[in-house]
Amino acid sequence: MFHTPILASWTSDRRVRRILNSFRTRPAPVVTIHAWDRWDGRDITYAGFRVDCLRRLRTAILDPMFLAAEAAGDQVAMRRIMDQPTVEQAIDRAEARWLPLTGAVVSADNRQVAA
Repeated sequence: MFHTPILASWTSDRRVRRILNSFRTRPAPVVTIHAWDRWDGRDITYAGFRVDCLRRLRTAILDPMFLAAEAAGDQVAMRRIMDQPTVEQAIDRAEARWLPLTGAVVSADNRQVAA
């Protein structure tokens, strides 16, 4: 059986990684989702130019793979492609990697604070 080559994740593309890493210093803006558009339980979604770029890159990377897997009848490859993280999941993971621990107790004496 023919197996379509699958990228480990669409997020491993260098262009995507560069955009996701940009969320380290500048988090993605969020907008409220209207009640009638809430399909996955989220109340907010990411917005902005970088997010739009990620959406287009995800489509450009995964769609040809899916079409090739579909043409080959490779159900396993099709499932792996469909299970790739969404743009929102990729941003969540990227931001979570860089966010400091919340609620962490930090102790310092006067010399450390003054330095």
